[in-house]
Amino acid sequence: AQRIRIKRQELKIKQHELAKMIDVSNGQMSRYENDENIPSAEVIIRLANVLHTTPNWLLGFDNVEDEELTEEELEILRLFRSKSPERYDDILEIMRRV
Repeated sequence: AQRIRIKRQELKIKQHELAKMIDVSNGQMSRYENDENIPSAEVIIRLANVLHTTPNWLLGFDNVEDEELTEEELEILRLFRSKSPERYDDILEIMRRV
C-alpha cells in the first residue's frame, strides 16, 4: 500500500486520477493505499503499468526499481496515460514521426 502511494506521488498523480486510470472507484483506491483492502492480481498489474514499475516492486519483493525516469520522461508518460487507450496508437505514431 505504501508503495502504491509512493509511486503515485512521485508521478504527481492524484488518487482519484489513479483510480480512474486503473478502473476502480475512488473509495477502493483509498482502501488499497490505506491497507484496508488487497488489490487483485489484475489490479496489481494495472497499477504496475500505470505507475511504471513492476508488480514485484509493488508487492515488496524488489527493493530497487529497474529504471529511474527523468522529469521529461515522466511528463510524457503522464500525458500518454491520461489519454484514452483508443488513442494510444495515434499518439505513438505521432511520437515516431518526431
